Amino acid sequence: MSNQYKEWLTVAEIVLEQLPGLPRGRSAIQSKLNALGHTAGSPLCRFRHSSHRRGKPGKRGIEYHYSCLPAVAVVAFEIRHVPPQFRLNSPGLEAIRSNKEPPFQEWFTSLEIANLKLPGLPASETAMKAYLRREGYRYNSTVTRPRFGTNNGIEYHLKCLPDTARAAYEAMRTAVAWEAFDAGI
Repeated sequence: MSNQYKEWLTVAEIVLEQLPGLPRGRSAIQSKLNALGHTAGSPLCRFRHSSHRRGKPGKRGIEYHYSCLPAVAVVAFEIRHVPPQFRLNSPGLEAIRSNKEPPFQEWFTSLEIANLKLPGLPASETAMKAYLRREGYRYNSTVTRPRFGTNNGIEYHLKCLPDTARAAYEAMRTAVAWEAFDAGI
């Protein structure tokens, strides 16, 4: 019986998933996978089968098995795509699953914060950048860090958000966690 879900992913597909515990860019994810030892010769890495459709060659490249990703990314991917009977079993993954909460993101770009549409915060990236600069977070190293894998970009920690916005974000996370719990995930 073949699985009805996708186990092997290209770097581009991993980027589109926006999994927790992974950087956001292609080259950054590729670097992280290489640093973990997942190169073309490893067992969790394979050359993509190219298919020919209508006389045109298919896409080629390298695919990675989702189990080679960091544990929080594996759990998030399984919650989204893998039926319970096909999920991986390991003590580390079970510990993450037993929290009954999906892994959550602590670091955000100004655009990601704006897209959350939290109360008391601007809803556009430009206004959000102005707000963060005005509040003094732009160059505060305790709540900012350079975005991994990019030349310029800053990520902001949840601590820099006002209490009402943090509470709203926590409520959104809790709602997602209860939906997953009710679905038996």
